[in-house]
Amino acid sequence: MKHAVAAAIAIKGVGGLLFIFGSSLGAYLLVRVCVSVL
Repeated sequence: MKHAVAAAIAIKGVGGLLFIFGSSLGAYLLVRVCVSVL
């Protein structure tokens, strides 16, 4: 059961990343967030 939940979360995460990278503004914001976190 936990594996199914983890897989669903992973799929949502990948889908979210693909959606974000599909948008230049989203990609820019993602880079800004990563830089600020690091």
